[in-house]
Amino acid sequence: MIRQQISEQVRQLILAQRISAEIREVPESASLTYDLGLDSLQLASLIAAIKEKIADMEFTPWYVDSGRNGQDTVGGLVDYIAERVVRTPADTVADQS
Repeated sequence: MIRQQISEQVRQLILAQRISAEIREVPESASLTYDLGLDSLQLASLIAAIKEKIADMEFTPWYVDSGRNGQDTVGGLVDYIAERVVRTPADTVADQS
């Protein structure tokens, strides 16, 4: 899975949280808690959805590091996932084309 696909899926999952009717776009620079207003329950729900639909991995290190530094951005979450996702053979073949 390539980063762009991960980014799109994460953004769709964020919008599915229905955090606000006013939010129609989710820029990668947006903070999940400050800009998008996710509370701890919504963030936990988002992480559960990501685990189910994108990558079943441990998100605690990302949450601790990004929360401590105030860097809980959409892009930071996407980067964290992209760096850890095991690439499938289909992705490797597609990249070589």
